[in-house]
Amino acid sequence: MTTIVCDRKSIASDLQYTASTGYKWKGRTKLYRFSAHPLTYEHSDFIIGIAGTADDAVSIAHFYSSPEDWVKGPPKVGPNINGIVLTEDKNVFMFTSKYTQWMGVADKHIAIGSGGEFALGALAAGKSLKEAIKIASNKDSYTGMGYMEMSF
Repeated sequence: MTTIVCDRKSIASDLQYTASTGYKWKGRTKLYRFSAHPLTYEHSDFIIGIAGTADDAVSIAHFYSSPEDWVKGPPKVGPNINGIVLTEDKNVFMFTSKYTQWMGVADKHIAIGSGGEFALGALAAGKSLKEAIKIASNKDSYTGMGYMEMSF
């Protein structure tokens, strides 16, 4: 899967993609930046980190980049999608396969994906987002191949 972490100031992820065959490759991103929009989230700009299949992540990114293209409803995605949303005004949300329904997060740190528990432990111990991703990549075979961070 992956590891995505957020500390209310920034959101970060690894860059590894893993096929069901076990083949691994380095991707460009798992983090996507979007402008406020009345059909999605109109309060501020936001960044989404997506854990799950690459096909579903692309569908979700397309929906948030062009919501007017989906007047009949957002594209369907599989059940194994999780996401973290960081808004410009420092609100944090998470979602599952119902990615248009965000749940507010009150915790200081949040982490998702197969390496999420390792990363969350690292953050609780005072590590940076980058260090948390690195620790997760040492413990989780589905996390690795670099690091990306976004903030406002």
